[in-house]
Amino acid sequence: MLLIRSIAPSHRMPIQPERHPPLDLQPNTVLYRGVNRGMHDDGRGLRPRNPDKPFEKHVYFDGTWKLDGSINFGTPHGQAVHAHQWDSEGFNGPALSFTTIEKVARRFATTDGLEDGVVYAVTVAELEAAGCSLQDPRVYTSGLQNPDEHEVIVVPPTGGELSLDRVRVTEVVA
Repeated sequence: MLLIRSIAPSHRMPIQPERHPPLDLQPNTVLYRGVNRGMHDDGRGLRPRNPDKPFEKHVYFDGTWKLDGSINFGTPHGQAVHAHQWDSEGFNGPALSFTTIEKVARRFATTDGLEDGVVYAVTVAELEAAGCSLQDPRVYTSGLQNPDEHEVIVVPPTGGELSLDRVRVTEVVA
Protein backbone atom coordinates (compact mmCIF):
# COMPACT_ATOMS: atom_id res chain seq x y z
CA MET A 1 0.00 0.00 0.00
CA LEU A 2 1.35 3.42 -0.98
CA LEU A 3 0.65 6.30 1.34
CA ILE A 4 1.01 9.76 -0.17
CA ARG A 5 1.36 12.62 2.25
CA SER A 6 1.41 16.29 1.28
CA ILE A 7 4.24 18.41 2.66
CA ALA A 8 2.50 21.64 1.66
CA PRO A 9 1.24 23.84 4.50
CA SER A 10 -2.16 22.66 5.54
CA HIS A 11 -5.19 24.92 5.50
CA ARG A 12 -6.08 23.22 8.78
CA MET A 13 -2.79 24.09 10.46
CA PRO A 14 -3.53 26.04 13.65
CA ILE A 15 -2.34 29.61 13.97
CA GLN A 16 1.05 29.58 15.66
CA PRO A 17 1.50 32.87 17.55
CA GLU A 18 4.87 31.74 18.87
CA ARG A 19 6.15 31.53 15.28
CA HIS A 20 4.50 34.68 13.96
CA PRO A 21 3.24 36.72 16.90
CA PRO A 22 0.58 39.35 16.22
CA LEU A 23 1.99 42.75 15.35
CA ASP A 24 2.13 45.28 18.19
CA LEU A 25 0.18 48.12 16.59
CA GLN A 26 0.21 51.21 18.81
CA PRO A 27 -1.49 54.55 17.94
CA ASN A 28 1.88 56.03 16.93
CA THR A 29 2.94 53.00 14.83
CA VAL A 30 3.64 54.17 11.28
CA LEU A 31 2.27 52.02 8.47
CA TYR A 32 3.65 52.22 4.92
CA ARG A 33 2.17 51.43 1.52
CA GLY A 34 4.25 51.35 -1.63
CA VAL A 35 2.77 51.73 -5.11
CA ASN A 36 4.29 52.33 -8.52
CA ARG A 37 4.24 55.79 -10.03
CA GLY A 38 1.43 54.93 -12.47
CA MET A 39 -0.94 53.83 -9.70
CA HIS A 40 -0.21 57.00 -7.75
CA ASP A 41 -0.61 59.32 -10.74
CA ASP A 42 -3.92 57.64 -11.68
CA GLY A 43 -5.25 58.14 -8.14
CA ARG A 44 -5.39 54.40 -7.43
CA GLY A 45 -2.70 54.27 -4.74
CA LEU A 46 -5.08 54.72 -1.82
CA ARG A 47 -8.27 53.46 -3.43
CA PRO A 48 -9.32 49.86 -2.85
CA ARG A 49 -10.09 47.77 -5.92
CA ASN A 50 -13.71 47.34 -4.88
CA PRO A 51 -14.59 49.90 -2.17
CA ASP A 52 -18.31 49.07 -2.07
CA LYS A 53 -17.81 45.35 -1.45
CA PRO A 54 -18.26 44.22 2.17
CA PHE A 55 -15.06 42.96 3.78
CA GLU A 56 -16.16 39.36 4.02
CA LYS A 57 -15.89 36.14 2.08
CA HIS A 58 -18.41 33.36 2.27
CA VAL A 59 -17.28 29.82 1.59
CA TYR A 60 -19.95 27.31 0.69
CA PHE A 61 -19.40 23.60 0.56
CA ASP A 62 -20.66 23.39 -3.01
CA GLY A 63 -17.54 22.23 -4.85
CA THR A 64 -16.64 25.69 -6.20
CA TRP A 65 -13.39 25.99 -4.24
CA LYS A 66 -10.18 24.01 -4.13
CA LEU A 67 -8.37 22.53 -1.18
CA ASP A 68 -5.23 24.51 -2.09
CA GLY A 69 -4.84 26.73 0.96
CA SER A 70 -6.77 29.64 -0.53
CA ILE A 71 -9.48 29.21 2.10
CA ASN A 72 -9.30 28.39 5.77
CA PHE A 73 -11.79 27.56 8.45
CA GLY A 74 -13.33 30.62 10.03
CA THR A 75 -15.85 33.40 9.92
CA PRO A 76 -16.61 35.36 6.72
CA HIS A 77 -14.48 38.18 8.17
CA GLY A 78 -11.58 35.82 8.88
CA GLN A 79 -11.98 34.36 5.37
CA ALA A 80 -11.73 37.89 3.93
CA VAL A 81 -8.51 38.59 5.85
CA HIS A 82 -7.08 35.28 4.63
CA ALA A 83 -8.27 35.83 1.04
CA HIS A 84 -6.80 39.34 0.88
CA GLN A 85 -3.49 38.16 2.31
CA TRP A 86 -3.42 35.09 0.06
CA ASP A 87 -4.32 36.90 -3.20
CA SER A 88 -5.58 40.47 -2.87
CA GLU A 89 -6.06 40.93 -6.60
CA GLY A 90 -8.06 37.71 -6.88
CA PHE A 91 -10.13 38.58 -3.81
CA ASN A 92 -10.90 41.99 -5.34
CA GLY A 93 -12.03 43.46 -2.05
CA PRO A 94 -12.29 46.78 -0.26
CA ALA A 95 -8.93 46.66 1.53
CA LEU A 96 -5.41 47.99 1.05
CA SER A 97 -2.13 46.33 2.03
CA PHE A 98 0.22 48.26 4.30
CA THR A 99 3.34 47.18 6.19
CA THR A 100 5.11 48.22 9.36
CA ILE A 101 8.45 48.16 7.50
CA GLU A 102 9.34 51.10 5.25
CA LYS A 103 11.91 49.05 3.30
CA VAL A 104 9.17 46.57 2.29
CA ALA A 105 6.97 49.44 1.04
CA ARG A 106 9.91 50.82 -0.97
CA ARG A 107 10.37 47.41 -2.58
CA PHE A 108 6.71 47.32 -3.61
CA ALA A 109 6.82 50.94 -4.81
CA THR A 110 9.73 50.27 -7.15
CA THR A 111 8.75 46.72 -8.16
CA ASP A 112 12.05 45.49 -6.70
CA GLY A 113 14.00 48.43 -8.16
CA LEU A 114 12.59 48.33 -11.70
CA GLU A 115 10.50 51.52 -11.72
CA ASP A 116 9.87 54.72 -9.79
CA GLY A 117 7.19 54.72 -7.14
CA VAL A 118 5.66 56.35 -4.11
CA VAL A 119 5.53 55.36 -0.44
CA TYR A 120 2.63 56.53 1.70
CA ALA A 121 3.13 56.78 5.48
CA VAL A 122 0.37 57.14 8.07
CA THR A 123 -0.03 56.30 11.73
CA VAL A 124 -2.44 53.78 13.18
CA ALA A 125 -4.19 56.62 15.04
CA GLU A 126 -4.67 58.61 11.81
CA LEU A 127 -6.15 55.58 10.05
CA GLU A 128 -8.51 54.85 12.92
CA ALA A 129 -9.56 58.53 13.04
CA ALA A 130 -10.47 58.21 9.34
CA GLY A 131 -12.80 55.31 10.22
CA CYS A 132 -10.53 52.55 8.92
CA SER A 133 -10.32 49.12 10.49
CA LEU A 134 -6.93 47.43 10.67
CA GLN A 135 -6.55 43.68 10.34
CA ASP A 136 -3.45 41.69 11.24
CA PRO A 137 -3.39 38.50 9.12
CA ARG A 138 -1.34 36.77 11.83
CA VAL A 139 -4.47 36.74 13.99
CA TYR A 140 -6.66 35.11 11.34
CA THR A 141 -4.55 32.71 9.29
CA SER A 142 -1.68 30.28 9.57
CA GLY A 143 -1.24 30.48 5.78
CA LEU A 144 0.84 33.67 5.76
CA GLN A 145 2.34 34.13 2.31
CA ASN A 146 5.21 36.40 3.35
CA PRO A 147 5.30 36.78 7.14
CA ASP A 148 8.47 38.90 7.03
CA GLU A 149 6.57 41.64 5.19
CA HIS A 150 4.54 42.42 8.36
CA GLU A 151 1.40 43.13 6.36
CA VAL A 152 -1.46 45.06 7.91
CA ILE A 153 -4.73 45.06 5.97
CA VAL A 154 -6.44 48.45 6.09
CA VAL A 155 -10.17 48.57 5.34
CA PRO A 156 -11.48 52.12 4.74
CA PRO A 157 -15.14 52.83 5.54
CA THR A 158 -17.50 51.22 3.01
CA GLY A 159 -17.39 53.07 -0.29
CA GLY A 160 -14.42 55.12 0.81
CA GLU A 161 -10.77 55.55 0.11
CA LEU A 162 -7.93 57.21 1.96
CA SER A 163 -7.32 60.84 1.20
CA LEU A 164 -3.85 62.03 0.25
CA ASP A 165 -4.19 64.81 2.82
CA ARG A 166 -4.15 62.13 5.56
CA VAL A 167 -0.83 60.57 4.55
CA ARG A 168 2.75 61.61 3.97
CA VAL A 169 3.99 60.88 0.44
CA THR A 170 7.60 60.07 -0.41
CA GLU A 171 8.85 59.77 -3.98
CA VAL A 172 11.05 56.70 -4.51
CA VAL A 173 13.40 56.49 -7.48
CA ALA A 174 14.39 53.07 -8.79
